[in-house]
Amino acid sequence: MLNPGMTVSDLIARADGLDRKAFGGKGYVRRSTESGSGKYFEFNLSGSDLLLANDDSVYIPSSMDLQIYDSVHVRGFVHRPENFVHYEGLTMEQALLLAGGIRTDGDLTRIEVSFPEQIDGVFTGQSKIVEVTPNWQGLGTLLPPGATVSVRQRPYLNTSKVVFVVGAVRTPGGYSLTRDGEPLKDLLQRVGDFNDDALPNFGMVVRNLGFILEEEKKFETKKPQFSPYAIYEQEDTLTNGKAAAKKIRRADTIAVDLLSRTAQTQFRLQNGDTLFIPRRLNTVNIRGAVLNPGGMTFQSGKRALYYVRRTGGLSPNAVRRSLRVEYANGQSSGMRYALGLLPIYPRVYSNSTIRVEEKNLEAKKLDPAQLSAVGSILASISSVTLSIFYLLR
Repeated sequence: MLNPGMTVSDLIARADGLDRKAFGGKGYVRRSTESGSGKYFEFNLSGSDLLLANDDSVYIPSSMDLQIYDSVHVRGFVHRPENFVHYEGLTMEQALLLAGGIRTDGDLTRIEVSFPEQIDGVFTGQSKIVEVTPNWQGLGTLLPPGATVSVRQRPYLNTSKVVFVVGAVRTPGGYSLTRDGEPLKDLLQRVGDFNDDALPNFGMVVRNLGFILEEEKKFETKKPQFSPYAIYEQEDTLTNGKAAAKKIRRADTIAVDLLSRTAQTQFRLQNGDTLFIPRRLNTVNIRGAVLNPGGMTFQSGKRALYYVRRTGGLSPNAVRRSLRVEYANGQSSGMRYALGLLPIYPRVYSNSTIRVEEKNLEAKKLDPAQLSAVGSILASISSVTLSIFYLLR
């Protein structure tokens, strides 16, 4: 409660005096006026006779407000990587313990410490990097302000890397990689035999490429509230969109002929790869511009023309050169022409799909603007031709 004639010194005495962390300089009073604006008054902490008014706010700064806190950062293979306030005497070993200690897969022998380099107390803008072995029994390694402690993974620790084998194999499942970039041949020796209905020459590796964030819009409706200006606020009562991020996994498919010695030796596996060996279904599907698209039984040694004829042939709008055969591993083969004239149809294997595209009839039609332009060009050509004719007479 404000008593008549109360000063800043009286208020400080009522609050049992200053805290030991109080800044030994000045404080200030913020006073509100009737017009709604404010005004500041400074006073000396050693004693002030400044009279207080109703609704005044007195602020006494702390010495900590002017103190700059440096930090150290612990990252890598520790249990709780984060920033810690730097105080004098902080060692690397203490910082590692504050971060929860080193994980079982972390390297205890070589820890990297980087810190801003100084010359005569002035930062040079460059960092100095040293490798340190922790000394848990001695004094430890003192950390300067702004240091970063990095704990790396133990070398040659690859037990977490795994690939998956699915499809027409007798022992499907997960297989650990013996090393980074293990050749496909080594994996196949551990996988063993394929099933009798396998198509190993059409093997495929699905490689995980990580995640991407894709934004999708979600809409919500605001409930209209009564307002005398509702007629002007009508837009605010409509739906508004909010963007939300959605994780989408990216993957790539790589065709691998598992019967090829070159592919077995040169193709290298990565962590998270999935090796797929398709099963022989003995079917061929025909899609697109044929008279009766559908599926039929695979006939060994027959090319695409055989299956197209069994569908009744190509439709009138078919583009013969667009014919292609898609195989079980995602690869495809198209039409070839001997001497540029004689068509050679692609080979067909089990689980293949034959596709034929249709002509785009709409693309060949001219819109009114194009017809007008063509007419103008023809008229110009005709007039030029007549002029030349009369000149040559």
